[in-house]
Amino acid sequence: MEVVFLLLVVCWSPVVAQVSVPQRDEVRTETGTEEGGRADVPSDPVVLWDELQGLKDLVLSLKAAEVGRRQTLRSVESRLRDREMEAEQQRRSVDGLTETLNQNRKELRSATQRAEADRKLEMDANSELSRKVEELEEQNKGRREGAESSLRKTVM
Repeated sequence: MEVVFLLLVVCWSPVVAQVSVPQRDEVRTETGTEEGGRADVPSDPVVLWDELQGLKDLVLSLKAAEVGRRQTLRSVESRLRDREMEAEQQRRSVDGLTETLNQNRKELRSATQRAEADRKLEMDANSELSRKVEELEEQNKGRREGAESSLRKTVM
């Protein structure tokens, strides 16, 4: 709006200077200065009317340009709000996925620890079973040898 006012002042000032009231009975005309007469209005009102129409058209075009800029600004602001909302939703989604990932990592660690403990228990049980198998084999071997020696004594 300030630009329009400034343009009006700058563009209108030559017209106002031509129409202004003269000092001390001097009258400006297109050909020079006369004394004692009345102020002569510019000779062609059509020129004034054309200048006024031009100014009106200029004001209307500036208003239209301003409306266009405002619409563009509103559109950009709307898209910005939409993108901000989308970014917020994506941030929440990423936060949720991060939380799920952390939970899965904890579960994996726990499962790995349980599997390690189970493997260790299995190894201990296997070694215990192997030791017992060896003991039983030695006992059987001792019994067999004792039974064989008893049989030899009885057969002999």
